[in-house]
Amino acid sequence: MTASPSAAALDGALFCRIDPATGRTVAVVPARCREGLHWLDPEQSPVTITGGHLTVACPRCDPASGRGAAWLLAIPGPCPALAELDDAPYLGRYRWALTGE
Repeated sequence: MTASPSAAALDGALFCRIDPATGRTVAVVPARCREGLHWLDPEQSPVTITGGHLTVACPRCDPASGRGAAWLLAIPGPCPALAELDDAPYLGRYRWALTGE
């Protein structure tokens, strides 16, 4: 059994929205890496779901740097089957200031 991360290790809750056309819940995943330096690519940025938490890794960030290259978000309720990338809900959560990229 995988241990749940502590609340201090979490980057907050995964933002979800309801699609008005279908009524289905959509997970809104951050569009940039945790550092705010790189755009995430759905085909190259690993997303894993474990024990009620979603992890989004940035392949361009160096995990050995200790800068926290991956998002760790709590999933509120059942895991949505749909997802989209959007920075808006996460702008205040980046570890480093965005540089106007």
